[in-house]
Formats: sequence, structure tokens, C-alpha cells
Amino acid sequence: YLQSIHGKYDESKISPIGFFNFVGKERRSLWQQIQTLSSSDAQNNFCQLLKKHFSEYDSFITSFVVKPEDIYQSINISLPSLRYSNQLEEFKKLCTGSPIIVEAGDMYVVQYLSKNNSLIIITSIIEGTVYWSIVTDHYDIGFRVFVDVNFEDSQENSKKLSVEIIKSQRCNTHQLVHLGQHHYSSKGAYNFILDNSYSYLRAKTVYLIGMV
Repeated sequence: YLQSIHGKYDESKISPIGFFNFVGKERRSLWQQIQTLSSSDAQNNFCQLLKKHFSEYDSFITSFVVKPEDIYQSINISLPSLRYSNQLEEFKKLCTGSPIIVEAGDMYVVQYLSKNNSLIIITSIIEGTVYWSIVTDHYDIGFRVFVDVNFEDSQENSKKLSVEIIKSQRCNTHQLVHLGQHHYSSKGAYNFILDNSYSYLRAKTVYLIGMV
């Protein structure tokens, strides 16, 4: 790390180490052993060390460095299509299962299709479209959609990356049916998050249909 920031060790440019600073002495000794390693090589080695001990390092850095539109383009993910309908009661009749109850101050868990507090739709074919529809009784709900896909940054490396399709936002699903669809061109897992964490007094009744 020191080599990547300051370059080659030069005793004339650094302050002396305190007598009881044992950690500092060990770091200084290791810095001296690096010798003429360039700053760029030191940075690369430091990143490789982080990747070795932190499996999510690549996804973490990508989320900060790569622009969302660049991610969409590089892994060929299209933007979602959204529309709305006022036929709330008709939609509720289409929901054959029990509605989801999202407790106050919580996010939902669907027992029969659950993972990390979210409904999962896994696309097992190469290309197709995912559809979803959502309605609530009496009150709004927070809603978010993201998809886990394989992100290939080279011919040899394939990484898992979570791409946000719809940012978390409060939706007036008690007034309009929210219908969405998203075209995908690779295998992945869709995650639908129902967020009621902002409401500390009211549980929400949610009707959600998702299909491939």
C-alpha cells in the first residue's frame, strides 16, 4: 500500500518511527523489501490481495467506478417497460395465491419463493421477457427490482453482478396497478423487493404476480 501511494522507499523523505511503534516498524521493513517495484505494480498487487480476501471486491468497485449505462451496455441489459391500470379489483381476482402481508417497518419474505427477503424469478433460458404486476390495499409500498447476471469482463473471467432495474421508490399501488416487463438476453435471477421499512404503524397487503 505504501509503495502504491508514495513510490520507492526513501528514508530521507519519511519521518522516524517511534520506539514502541512495533506495527510501524514491521510495515517499514516490508516496504524496504519491495525495493524498486513501481507504484502501478504495487497498486495491482494490492488489489489482487483485496480480491483474495474479499470475494465481492469486483462487484463493489464496479458499482462505484462503472456508470450504470455502461453496465447495461456491456452485459446487454435493456431498460424496463412500465405502464399503469386502474383495474385494481380485476387484477386482485387474478392472484390465485394469498396476498403478501408486509409488516410495519419491515421488508417482505415469500416463503415458497424466497431468498434474502425477496421474490426470485430465475430465468433458465437464454432470451425472453419477465413480467410483473403489483397492487396494494389502501396504502402505498416501496418497490425495487434488480437482477443478478453473469458479467464477463474478458473471455476468461465471468463474474456475478447485481444490476438495478428499478430503483427503490414508494409507489401508489393502492390507486393504480403497476405493470412492468423487462427483456433479458442472458440467464439470471430477478429480485422483487417490497419495502415497508418507512412505515412504523401500518402493515401492507400486497398482491404481486411475476412470470417469465
